[in-house]
Amino acid sequence: MTLNQINHLNTDLMMASVAIAAVVPFELFLFASGAAVFAIDYRIGVSALFTLSLVHVFLEFPLNHRTFAAIGGALVGAVRSAASSKSCA
Repeated sequence: MTLNQINHLNTDLMMASVAIAAVVPFELFLFASGAAVFAIDYRIGVSALFTLSLVHVFLEFPLNHRTFAAIGGALVGAVRSAASSKSCA
């Protein structure tokens, strides 16, 4: 590993730690809000958290599509390279 690669790795780790530090308070706020809603009224808490989980699933669809497309592309490339190496041999 070169010094340049180590520097990039350190920079990436520092950026990730800054992003985590920015997100943690928001996550704690969401957790406390969810617990408070459950403490006030269980039925509203279940409805609210079910709605949030459903929204989360719908918002993940584009990411899932990209992931499946990338996996499919990699598999097709692997099959094609295996087929071309067999035909050359």
